[in-house]
Amino acid sequence: MSSQAVHPDPSADDPIVRIDFAMSAIRRMVSRRVIGRVVVDQVGMQLSHLDVIEAVRRAEEEEEGEATVGAVAQRLGLDPSRASRMVAQLVEAGLLRRDVSQADGRRAVVRLTDHSLDLVKQIRIAKRTLIRDAVSDWSETDVSRFSEMFEQFIGAITARAEEKAAEREAGAAPAPSTTA
Repeated sequence: MSSQAVHPDPSADDPIVRIDFAMSAIRRMVSRRVIGRVVVDQVGMQLSHLDVIEAVRRAEEEEEGEATVGAVAQRLGLDPSRASRMVAQLVEAGLLRRDVSQADGRRAVVRLTDHSLDLVKQIRIAKRTLIRDAVSDWSETDVSRFSEMFEQFIGAITARAEEKAAEREAGAAPAPSTTA
């Protein structure tokens, strides 16, 4: 993406304004799922199916290794019946399998299959290839520095957002601004 596509006035001197416009461009890309669509097209999968696989993967990591259809629905903000239909499609396609919970034999869980794990690996490779292509004309130093600065930026934004959320929850008024 050229800077012209990110910022209507690439000659703007204020780097904060340029960052703001770049963040808006990223938000639009994320909301349109630009990268996801490019990547899933390469592996021949529907984006919604990738969402379900990722929800199962995250649930397995975070919920004692077990994912239920209810957990998938909750993670994706779906109606349980819709999540159930999507899981059924992925079971039929061999990307998920139904199983009995090891913690509670009365509960049904879904698990990733070797096929879905292979697809997740292919998707990660395709995504990283897309990123690598986007920075292919950058110096190694620039790529390294960008990754460091981007991580630092995301960390700082996340920390500040968490601070603001804690202030809101505590009912504390934000500290007054002290500008000279």
